[in-house]
Amino acid sequence: MHLPPGIEWSYEDATMMYWSRDNVTNNSSNGSDITTLTLTGATIASPIIMFLSVSFLLLPFLQIGNLLALVVLHRTRMESQRMMFHSLVAGLVWNDLTGIVLTSPVTIASYINGLQMPGGEHLCRFNGFIMICFGLSTPLIVSAMAIERFLFVKYTFFYTKHCAPGVARLVIIAIWAFVLFFGLLPMFGFGNYVLQYPRTWCFLDFRTHNPVHAAYGYMYSSLNLLLVVVMVMCNLVVVLTLARVRGYRRKHSNTSVNSVMMADAMMDDSQKQQAVRRRKQKDIELQMIVVMCAITTIFAVCWAPLMIHISLTLATEGKTLDVLGLVAVRLASLNQTLNPWLYVILRRALIVRVQRYCCRWRRWLRTTPRL
Repeated sequence: MHLPPGIEWSYEDATMMYWSRDNVTNNSSNGSDITTLTLTGATIASPIIMFLSVSFLLLPFLQIGNLLALVVLHRTRMESQRMMFHSLVAGLVWNDLTGIVLTSPVTIASYINGLQMPGGEHLCRFNGFIMICFGLSTPLIVSAMAIERFLFVKYTFFYTKHCAPGVARLVIIAIWAFVLFFGLLPMFGFGNYVLQYPRTWCFLDFRTHNPVHAAYGYMYSSLNLLLVVVMVMCNLVVVLTLARVRGYRRKHSNTSVNSVMMADAMMDDSQKQQAVRRRKQKDIELQMIVVMCAITTIFAVCWAPLMIHISLTLATEGKTLDVLGLVAVRLASLNQTLNPWLYVILRRALIVRVQRYCCRWRRWLRTTPRL
């Protein structure tokens, strides 16, 4: 394909956009330097309309989930102040909420603008930078949560001595320092941000033939896949360790029910309160394990397809379906929706209330005479 001189181009799936230095072509009323060449037959009107509708319908849902999670964390702030895990959860919720606020308006504005990103190349680079930053910060925070649970179970003494809520804040600061550094690399020539199909969002150029830009894409996808492996391995170790400990206790516990009742009767009030606190602490720890496993599973399901798609596209020099990339990034963005809802829904207090409601409903059905 012949291009006019002085034109830089970047592949963007079914369309190509050219950022003109010489104002060779101008198809915008506001004098932008953008020329669009649409390839024949490259239209997916129905999926675009569907995704546009979903974006508008899900936006309030996204915000409600994050806000509910923040309310729950605030109500449990006394317990959160003593536990590093809750500080990391709070950081994850704020991270997801900020990511939604910064990325969604650009995509929606591009749809409203007729699949043209307002703001041109500068907004595209900003959107790509934000996508990369939050595409790394979320898995890094979730990995930190998995490692925190691993240290708590396997290295209790080290955890008690070194892992305080203040450490969680330092971890989040360190994560964002690394994320900002990684996201700024394309600004200095290592990697590139380009418009992606269907011209409503920008991301790293994973269809490039430039080996330097391709190396950046490989680094991004490999790092994310490595983080998924770290999460899965840490959670497997935690779950297997707890299952082994519980099985050992159940096997070697010869204490009868009567002796337990007698021991409870002999306890004074302070000892009973300590026993209640220990049981509550065990329930909280079990809840954290359940939440962590759920978040890891959802993250792996949502993020792995995009990382695999990026790696395959780079390896095959762009010989992958464009629509798959769009579906993969939509699936990845869904992760920010589900994370806070998992924390809200999987809280033990809510589960107990749901169980009580179900029991009452069953009793009502049994006692209600049938016609």
